[in-house]
Amino acid sequence: GIDLLTKKLNLGYIPLVVEPKRQSYIFYDEDVFVYLTSVDREKRRSILHVEDIQELQIVQITE
Repeated sequence: GIDLLTKKLNLGYIPLVVEPKRQSYIFYDEDVFVYLTSVDREKRRSILHVEDIQELQIVQITE
């Protein structure tokens, strides 16, 4: 499983059935339902993009 306290994920996909083609993000359960039930005429589903987001670290620069 994924530890929700240490990981942040961005979930998104580019729908095959919507024009213009642009990234859609998954935030809620309803978004997951839309992703899982959206297929094109050939019964193909969009590719799910999963990004592992790490917290940014502030690095001090000394001159």
